[in-house]
Formats: sequence, structure tokens, C-alpha cells
Amino acid sequence: MNLGIDLSSDIISYSFLQDNRVKTYYIKESSGFRTKNTFDNKSTLLPLLKCIKNSADRQLGQPIDSAVYSVPEYCSYFQRGLLRHVSESYGIKALKVMDGSVCTARALCEDVWFDRHTSNNDGYVSFIVSIFSDYAEITAFEPALKQTLLETFGTTTISFNSDLKENEAEKLLKRIKSELHQYDRDLSLQRNIDQRSFLFWNDSGCSEIVSKCFRDAFQNTFGIMKTNTSCMASKGAFLQAVRMTGAADPEAAVIYSPQNKTISACFGENGEFKKLIDYYTIMPTKLTAHLLVSTEPDLFIYEGNYLNRKYDTIIGEFSIPENLEGHEIAVTVDIDYNQLITVSVEDEFGNVIIPKALL
Repeated sequence: MNLGIDLSSDIISYSFLQDNRVKTYYIKESSGFRTKNTFDNKSTLLPLLKCIKNSADRQLGQPIDSAVYSVPEYCSYFQRGLLRHVSESYGIKALKVMDGSVCTARALCEDVWFDRHTSNNDGYVSFIVSIFSDYAEITAFEPALKQTLLETFGTTTISFNSDLKENEAEKLLKRIKSELHQYDRDLSLQRNIDQRSFLFWNDSGCSEIVSKCFRDAFQNTFGIMKTNTSCMASKGAFLQAVRMTGAADPEAAVIYSPQNKTISACFGENGEFKKLIDYYTIMPTKLTAHLLVSTEPDLFIYEGNYLNRKYDTIIGEFSIPENLEGHEIAVTVDIDYNQLITVSVEDEFGNVIIPKALL
């Protein structure tokens, strides 16, 4: 039995097929479960998955054996990998781990908002805005329903103070507009926005002051459609699970989504960052960069958007032989459809350099 599980919102929900309808169930006991450390270790993930499995088994009357997970955009490569590992060790095959906003867009494309049998919405960008207590995620996506495609362009995250005062609202509004302007510049979205675009909105997790700031930033563009992004995220995850197990509607949308974090390399602890894969790069992708070996013997591969060792995550470490100083090495980053990242390094003669973790 397949399940779509949303872990990207403030309360866990899961979707399943019953009586030929996709139904969504909320686990009320999970309210407030998500913290910065939720996805960091097995001891916090295992109780969550146990709670989900027990609840779903009771609702469906049969055990679940596979699922697609919807997670917050900020989850790193290692956090997603840990979720896969814990899930499968508990008997639930993790078919895919996806960003919550991508799952939401997936469900919206199957819903009544878009006409699946015309090209009326094709080529026009819509947005999903999910506002939580101290940050918001904004995702642009484009349904091309005549070609049964869904392309998401990436997510921008805006942080703010959870107890924002009225006298700070104007400052936040200016920052939101600035972030949206930069987001548009990065992706050239404005030319594809008109009255056929939608803005799907969920502000249930924030204060009225914060909600008004975001509404004011968007109101001159197009109308706002309220939606439950948690319900939509778990539904989208379920629809993806059905497609991946071969029981999907042949017209169900194929998803093209971006890598939301930059992949970079640097030699040593104080070396300069070399960007390998830019954010908003559509997956799957594979790129090889040729780097000149410095005097530092250690090569670090980072995932993140800060180009800062304090905040980015090391996803690979290689010890470069001393005799290669001054020579070029080839660093290849391969990100597959399931967001699994593989990094390999070769010298100029094609010899593979083994990662430190395998030595």
C-alpha cells in the first residue's frame, strides 16, 4: 500500500487511496513536531515514522510498505538520506524524498485550478506561498498540461522575527519586495505572469502582521487563492508514489524540479569556493569541472547557498596526492531524478581518487 507523507508543515499529514478517492488524514498529536533538529538523527525520526505507520495501518486496515515523503526545502542531502534509511529500516520503502512545495504544485496540477485539456495555463507561472512562524517559502512553477509536464523553478526562503511588531512591518515589506525582485531576476519570471497566473496561499502559521506584509508585496500582481499546503503536499506525494509504482493515470504530470542548493568545492579550510552546480539547476543533471590543485591537500565538497563553511554542509572530502599539486583534477557532480548526489574525482590521467570516507 502506497502513502504520501507530508513532513514539511507544522502538523503531519498523509494521503492514501480509499473508495477510489485520495483522502488525507492529519495526526493531531504531531502538532509542533518540527524543529530544527527533527531531521538530524534517528532518535527523532523513528518515533515520527512509528506514529505515522501505526495511524495509517489502523486507517487502512492493512500495512503500508512504501511512501513518498514531502520535506522542508531546507533539508540537506544527508538529512534526506537519513530519512530514507530510517524509513526503510522500519519497513517503509522510501520511493522518493521531495520538497514540500514541489509536492504541493504536483497536487495543484491535478486539481480544479488548471484546465488539463487546454493550453490556457501553459507557459504562465504560478506561485505557492507557505508562511510559517518565522520564515516563508515561495515557489514558482509552470504547468504545461497539454504535454503533461510540471516544472518548478526553485524556492526562495525569507526569514523574519516570529514576534514581529507593527513598527517593524514596513522594514519586512521592503525586504520581501527586494527578495521577490531578486528571485524574478534569477529566473526571469515576470514575462510569464498575467491574469492566467495563480497565487496559492497558506498563512495559517504566522501572525496577522506578517501575513499582511506578504499580501501587500503580492497584491498588485494577481489575486490570491487560499489553499491548505499540508493537505496538498501529502496528496502530491501520494500521486507521485502512485506514478512511481506504475499505477498512475497516464496523463499525470511528470515533474521537473531544481536543485535548491548550490554544490561548491574548495581546497583546505580557508580556500576559495568554486561553484560546481548552481541553485535552480533542473534535475537530473551532471557536470564536470576542472580544478587546479592548490598547495592544500584536502578537497571539500559543500552543499548550501551561503558559500560559508559555518552554514553549508560537507557532502564529500577527498585527500589529493601531493604529486598532483599544480595539475588539474576533474570533479564530477551527478544529481539524479531522486535528488541523490554522487561526487567523483579523477586526476588528469583518469585515475579515480577515493573519498576519505571509504579509505
